Amino acid sequence: MLKIGTQEDCKKLSNLPIQIQVEVESVITRLNFHYGEHRNIDNDKGGYVLIIEDTADYEMVKGIFDKPIYELILERVKKIVTEERSYTSSLIRCNSNCSITLISTIFLTPLSFLDYMESVDNGKSEQLKLKIEKEIEDFRKELLLLPKETIIEKAYEITAKEDIYTILDYSTFKDGELTKLSECPHIINTIYDRWLKNDISIMNDLTDEIMSYLKEK
Repeated sequence: MLKIGTQEDCKKLSNLPIQIQVEVESVITRLNFHYGEHRNIDNDKGGYVLIIEDTADYEMVKGIFDKPIYELILERVKKIVTEERSYTSSLIRCNSNCSITLISTIFLTPLSFLDYMESVDNGKSEQLKLKIEKEIEDFRKELLLLPKETIIEKAYEITAKEDIYTILDYSTFKDGELTKLSECPHIINTIYDRWLKNDISIMNDLTDEIMSYLKEK
């Protein structure tokens, strides 16, 4: 079993399909965004990715959570298809505020995880994930067609939309919220436009941060 907690750790995944490497790097990026890059994955209960390589690895997972696999609190299970085989990425909520993501081939994925993946609510959640992934990917592809000068001018928009994507992708929503988000044609762009109209300026946040620094002894 591999434990991945940093971007540096992701280099250990070179023997895995590129789709899995991208998935793990995406998870680590989200964890860094929400919990910081300096998590202690050896002591903290959560905040990392576990690559399951054998059924025996689940015994160690049971030890981490101190409960049977079928009692784990699943927040999301999604299927990842590669040229060689299919995998699952399972987000499990810990007792702490962090989470652990398990990556395994679909043949090593517990039946309770697969049942969850097929559930109606998770289906809605997965559809939303695919929707926002497509929207951010389309945005990134459009950027690649622009002159460098224009891309630089769009730096704020790029950062904001990437952050919106990260928040949407990592958050858990209720059924009604999922429906509303799914019905919006371009949710990332919609949230970004609403943010631009907001009276709250990032300059205020930066000013507060500067003043906070100056007050430190």
